[in-house]
Amino acid sequence: MSESSARRSALLLMVVVVLGLGFVYLRVAQSSPVKGKPAKKQTSKAAPKTVAYSQDVFCVDGNYSPSHPLICVGEGQIAKPNPANIYDVESDDGKRSSRHVRIHWFAQRTVALEVTFKTPGCVEKQPDCDHLGHCQATVGVTLKPGETRHCTYSTKLYGGKDPDEEIIINPCCP
Repeated sequence: MSESSARRSALLLMVVVVLGLGFVYLRVAQSSPVKGKPAKKQTSKAAPKTVAYSQDVFCVDGNYSPSHPLICVGEGQIAKPNPANIYDVESDDGKRSSRHVRIHWFAQRTVALEVTFKTPGCVEKQPDCDHLGHCQATVGVTLKPGETRHCTYSTKLYGGKDPDEEIIINPCCP
């Protein structure tokens, strides 16, 4: 075994030991009484059989997918990613399909989310919003290779308004 390989092995072992000790410390701290108070009784709750659509969605940064974009709107009313670089049509095994891309927006929690495009011709119609934290729209333009379309939209969370956001539509599958 070379000296650098031995160092890497020793370092990895130290990391594993430190992480293991940290986990043990956290488990002991959770189950130990604090200043004479008894430890909290650990109860296990059964997982719900069905998840209600209106429960909180943990959307933070979006997915950065050009074919199936998911854009997150945070509490600061900032959309991520911004700008979102998306395709005009979906990719089908690396080739252009005839299906236009559907864009999804999610709020970080269940709130009245609204999305309005300011640039005409970017989507087939204004986004459809359920007022429970989800909106969706379908791209309404097919581009030629080399073309790009910059689209501006705004979002609202329960009445507040954020700065303009941007989507950049590119032709699929270069």
